[in-house]
Amino acid sequence: AVELRVDEFADARTAPTASLVKVRQHAARQAHKRQQDLRQKDILQRTVAREDEMASQRVHARARRFLKDSLEVERLVANHAAFGEAARARERAAAGAELTRVR
Repeated sequence: AVELRVDEFADARTAPTASLVKVRQHAARQAHKRQQDLRQKDILQRTVAREDEMASQRVHARARRFLKDSLEVERLVANHAAFGEAARARERAAAGAELTRVR
């Protein structure tokens, strides 16, 4: 017959070890949570930076289009002015030729 003896000191011996295991598990969970939070924060920061960069590129593209359009308008105005001056010069030449024509 096997006699089972109750060890009344077993809990007292294993309690510190058990609480140490619990403390380590708790610390590991907290460290894991911190790593996840940092990873999430990093992802969020990258996403915000990417969105800012895209917005900046849109603003620059809009500015380039505006500049190109304004340069095109300036070119058209200059061409129109040159065309007007040429037309006036032709009119003056025609008027001068009319005056000098022998009748």
